[in-house]
Amino acid sequence: MLFGIVGPLIWTDDDISGWVIWVYYPSMAIGAIGMGFASYWFRTLIAWVDDSYVAFGYGRFRKRFSFDQISDVKTEKYDFVKYGGAGIRFARGGFRAWSIPFMYTGVEISVTESGKERTYYVSSRNPSELEQAIARRLEPVS
Repeated sequence: MLFGIVGPLIWTDDDISGWVIWVYYPSMAIGAIGMGFASYWFRTLIAWVDDSYVAFGYGRFRKRFSFDQISDVKTEKYDFVKYGGAGIRFARGGFRAWSIPFMYTGVEISVTESGKERTYYVSSRNPSELEQAIARRLEPVS
């Protein structure tokens, strides 16, 4: 983005005017601001387990499930091909991923969402701790 803004100023032969000032530079500035917000919001994936729900997300983009929606949780390695990349991914067959690039550890959470069975993969540096925290709350109280 920075090169796209500065480059035409350096390598132009004629006067900078017209569409360059009124269209190109504002578009590049809006794009740079948008990339800044996206970089800020997606810098970390946060997952937490409360007494009533499991939640995970990037910045303002979050998912939350109550324990009665969750049927299973297990530690898994991230399958890049299955999900088609990193980040927030929507794969075929009800698979969803909230992953961090180059982090291959996490948990798969099987849920019933809006009457459909879905599996969410959530990246974690400590997948066994996250799995145990969720599994403890899934066990029936005796």
